[in-house]
Amino acid sequence: MRPLISLLLLATALQAPETSHAQEASPPTPWFYGGVALGFGAGVASVQGARLEFGRSRAGLALALRGGLVLSPVFHLGLHLDGVGASSGRVVPLGPCIPGWYCPATTARKVAVNHLSAVATWLPGGDFFLRAGGGLAESFTERWDGPATPVRRSFGPGLVGGVGWAPRISRELRISVNLDGLKGWYGSHGSWAGMGTVGVEFY
Repeated sequence: MRPLISLLLLATALQAPETSHAQEASPPTPWFYGGVALGFGAGVASVQGARLEFGRSRAGLALALRGGLVLSPVFHLGLHLDGVGASSGRVVPLGPCIPGWYCPATTARKVAVNHLSAVATWLPGGDFFLRAGGGLAESFTERWDGPATPVRRSFGPGLVGGVGWAPRISRELRISVNLDGLKGWYGSHGSWAGMGTVGVEFY
């Protein structure tokens, strides 16, 4: 019996350094993530009896900034800033035409849709992810009803959602390919936009 106990103690002593070494070799799980992405998008912002469409004839520019907490390997929670806009928005009347007021010329108008949102990201596996959240939406449009008021900004609640693929290129960096949708409400009018971006993320 004593020889058996001695062998068990010796085996435990020999395995202990290997276990400790394996734990030291495994990289620590990061507690935060961050990223930036650029791309193109399209959308609509409704305002004053008309809507400004952008990104149809020429895609608008899109920017995304992301950062937050890594709660687990498959679940992240963060704050995201998404924006898409163009300098060639097309004005389309929604109601009856009143010359000089509700029937603006279809010339180029600046327009942008921006969202600041709390977003949850789920990574089910295979480098794919889903995300959804909500927060503050803003539409920025160039007005057409008078030279003294060239800009109109509207604020309200907004929702965001998207899918993506983020293969790892190093132990800490991933290349992300993203498709996102933005929806905002501003009382009697609203906005929506879609954007496709490519960027880099750290986590």
